[in-house]
Amino acid sequence: MEKENFVQLLEDTFKNNFELPALTDYGTSTSFTYGEIAKEIARLHILFAECKVKRGDKIALVGKNNSRWCIAYLATVT
Repeated sequence: MEKENFVQLLEDTFKNNFELPALTDYGTSTSFTYGEIAKEIARLHILFAECKVKRGDKIALVGKNNSRWCIAYLATVT
């Protein structure tokens, strides 16, 4: 039940704040709005499906602490 609530919370947040800034990499000009994050998450979901990644499969995220890592994490947990 908690997972569905988390996903619903994210979905509502993206819908209600679509044009607002959400993530920025410190010290750079890289920035994402909630809408851009939602689109990137959708693209990653398509990639996961094409790679035959199923619910319950394990995915390791290794990378620099930045906004792209956060987007990959959100795509993975949703």
